[in-house]
Amino acid sequence: MSEHSSPLLIFGASSRAAAFSAHRAGIETLCADLFADADLADTTTVRLSGAEYPSGLLPILEKHEGPWLYTGALENYPDLIARAESKGELWGNTASVLGRVRDPFLLKEFADSAGLLMPRCRYELQEVGEWLQKPFRSGCGTGISFAASKKTNETPAGYYYQEHMSGIPCSAVFVGFDSHCLLLGATRQLIGEGSLNVRDFKYCGNIGPLSLTQSQGSELARMGSLLVSEYRLRGLFGVDFIRSPDGISFWMLEINPRYSASVEVLELATGLNAMGYHKAAFRDRGIQSLNSPSKPERIVAKAILFSDRDFKFPEIHDPTLRWPHVADIPHPGTPMMKGQPVMTIFSEGVSADECERELWLSVDAWKTKLWEADEP
Repeated sequence: MSEHSSPLLIFGASSRAAAFSAHRAGIETLCADLFADADLADTTTVRLSGAEYPSGLLPILEKHEGPWLYTGALENYPDLIARAESKGELWGNTASVLGRVRDPFLLKEFADSAGLLMPRCRYELQEVGEWLQKPFRSGCGTGISFAASKKTNETPAGYYYQEHMSGIPCSAVFVGFDSHCLLLGATRQLIGEGSLNVRDFKYCGNIGPLSLTQSQGSELARMGSLLVSEYRLRGLFGVDFIRSPDGISFWMLEINPRYSASVEVLELATGLNAMGYHKAAFRDRGIQSLNSPSKPERIVAKAILFSDRDFKFPEIHDPTLRWPHVADIPHPGTPMMKGQPVMTIFSEGVSADECERELWLSVDAWKTKLWEADEP
């Protein structure tokens, strides 16, 4: 198959991270998302209104001649993906794959048969213990809460129950090919961080890469290979999992069958070119192993700052107001609503402790800049 001459269309709630990854791989992009932030100014970008998302994918594809991919949380719209598949070359997992891999009960059934650990799932809460109430169409932890500590036959429409597991929330990144799978790495997730103005199980960032022993790395690699073999996952995909407190067990929670938020953390930390591997998965070039990282390994963190108030994003003249210090930067004067993501903040260090310490210092500094600049 010949190389594409048209740009890669990246469609989703936020396209910036995938677009930057594609640029590092030398891939020209066209982006369509809900924000069209200022740091996408050098990329052809279409801003979608709420009414156009996600249905606006179809009319854009009617005019687009190159390949396309979706980002989060388009995996929750398999019917839309099914209609879009015939309109262009999809660098991503098809609707038939999504229908199976995003069903927690089918995933649990497979995990049990394959010897993988996964919490129990229930349609109704008939057992005591700690259980989470989760939406079937989930994204970034939105809508997840502890279930009432009593048995019930009245599950809210669109929800199910999953057993709560104690441990560290993590995410692994893989790339699937026709006959094999590569593990790119894993990160620790930031969940419900009050300093970022979120709570409960809301996703708000990653720190990584995780330091893995040989046996831990082998177990994650086995998980990825089994998932690719069973579901025919192609290209980049992520697996959210809980690492047990003793670090021995990995409890699989769900599959993110597309470019996931933790990918750029691994890229910045190791120099890996993730979108290059993703492209290879759809352009018939088998890659059997990872290239050596081009940069010394370091620890990188990204944190999504949410707003605790309504305000307008100010015009700030600061040399650090650019990637890789910050990203997903709104245009000056953009109205920001309470609870809305404001921007993404990065830090790095030689250890996880140093990286996290620098992250929270940077978060506090940016909160001060933003809130003070907005004051009359």
